[in-house]
Amino acid sequence: MDLALPLVRQAGEPRYIEHLRLGRDTLLTEVVRKRAVALTTEAALGIALPGLTFRPIGEIPVLVTFCALWSRQNINPSLRSLLKIIRELSETYRNSQADGTI
Repeated sequence: MDLALPLVRQAGEPRYIEHLRLGRDTLLTEVVRKRAVALTTEAALGIALPGLTFRPIGEIPVLVTFCALWSRQNINPSLRSLLKIIRELSETYRNSQADGTI
């Protein structure tokens, strides 16, 4: 949240901030209704939703830390693949040079 606030404020002071537990599609529908603002990655640019506009928030890429919980009962192959990619990238990042290059 501390990282997101300055970026959201670039478009003007938000009236209030509410933490919502929504799926991406529901959240983007709320954005179209002008009831929410969402920060997302370039991967979402392929989403076509009437009334939805993507705007860049800056020139410099931002490294964002995230957390995920895994249930052993979850057998979703897409999520397993995502976690595998994250593990590999994390290992590469930890082993990267001191200047941050990978």
